[in-house]
Amino acid sequence: MTRPPSGTPAAFATALRAREQLIGYWSVLDSPVSTERIARLGYDYVALDAQHGLIEYAGLLASLTAIDTKGSTAVGLVRTEANAPAPIGRALDAGAAGVIVPLVDTAQDAADAVAAVRYPPLGRRSYGPMRSGLRIGPDPATRMSRPSSSR
Repeated sequence: MTRPPSGTPAAFATALRAREQLIGYWSVLDSPVSTERIARLGYDYVALDAQHGLIEYAGLLASLTAIDTKGSTAVGLVRTEANAPAPIGRALDAGAAGVIVPLVDTAQDAADAVAAVRYPPLGRRSYGPMRSGLRIGPDPATRMSRPSSSR
């Protein structure tokens, strides 16, 4: 299997599943211009801290857009403020390649987080085709509801 191009969510997921070393940058500041520069430095990911950072939703959206610019080697991840469908869905709708979910202490917490990222029938995520619609298309039920092993 050939590896997808660097800087894509598919390449990141492939490397993560293969347990390859991934190097990233953790950002707590609402500075999309700085985030864009950081995303071009060769990191595999830039994590935006929406739980303890100084990033509101508009800054999160602008920073994820900055990470997606031409020349970026990184994907954007978001540490959500809570293990709940709304903040997880908003991060993914804004274009995050993945989420880091805080306060996962039990198997049920983990199951709740997984359900929040998957569309029905495998999860509870609602379809909000903002930026994510550019990646997913008009029918997430057929593309994103399949188990990740079949994608």
